[in-house]
Amino acid sequence: MSMNIVLASIGIALTAIFGLIAFKFSKKLRSKIRLTYLQLDCIPLFESIVQDRDNIEILYKKNPIKPNIFLIKGRIMNTGSSVIDKSIIHSPLSVHLPSNHKWLEGKITTYSKNVNVTCHKKNDSQIEFEWTLLKSDEFFEFDALVEANFSKEEIKDEKVNLNRILSKSITFSQRITNLNKIEKLKRPSRQFDLGKLEIIFILIVIGVSIFFPVLNLINPPYRINFLLEAKNREVIEVKLSYAKENIIRIRGVKKSFSEEIKANEISQKYKLSPIFRKDTQLQLFVIIFFPFLFILACFMLFSYFILVRRRKKLNKLLEVG
Repeated sequence: MSMNIVLASIGIALTAIFGLIAFKFSKKLRSKIRLTYLQLDCIPLFESIVQDRDNIEILYKKNPIKPNIFLIKGRIMNTGSSVIDKSIIHSPLSVHLPSNHKWLEGKITTYSKNVNVTCHKKNDSQIEFEWTLLKSDEFFEFDALVEANFSKEEIKDEKVNLNRILSKSITFSQRITNLNKIEKLKRPSRQFDLGKLEIIFILIVIGVSIFFPVLNLINPPYRINFLLEAKNREVIEVKLSYAKENIIRIRGVKKSFSEEIKANEISQKYKLSPIFRKDTQLQLFVIIFFPFLFILACFMLFSYFILVRRRKKLNKLLEVG
């Protein structure tokens, strides 16, 4: 198989891979019906307020609050481009808890102007939200009390974050036309953050990873070997390399031959004729390393733009209201 065919195959494969990624990403961006959930807080009330504080008591229904009572504060926002009204809601938006936890109550705390939304507890594991009309970028916030019952292992393990376990256990259900799922927006990590210089560097890497394979295709690399004619008239293809000071190492390419000789004696002992050969090893390195580098750099850049988009969405959710 020629190098041109290999390079063309790699190019087609890369085009297909990144074309598929771009198609899926653009399809997601075109989604018109979208609801996003952002958890604003998950607070263990007893641990945060009552524990280690004398003369402070929080009552729930006239009884002291238990250590396993959590307050969940969340925001639901229409992040799509279409109105979500009763005509397309066949089953209300519900928030679910696993069977070992239960909702105590929930209420709407904040909402966009003219949004009419209600929250009610359907059963111990489910609360529902109903509204008449929720336009694009409109939102509502809710507070809900949860009685959490963690396993003994989870409680004893100091490394376990009970707040995070409870937050992850929350799920959604709904039957809204063209809405596949509720997007749970997480606060993006700042560990992967790029400045302008890093982005420029990645773009340079992408440019280099394209330039060298193209150059390799247009102007393949060659190396100079030699045809060595010994005194017995035998001709051997060899390559020369530096051995040490004033010493040249001669090695056969196809036949077994090895010798070290002084530089000023080589022309006296052998007759050498240069011959040009394609450097297949360098070609192989170029067609393997640089496409890999291209994929890695594109993945980093793509991931960064996804991160930027998520942060913009998060900031938008945090700024409204």
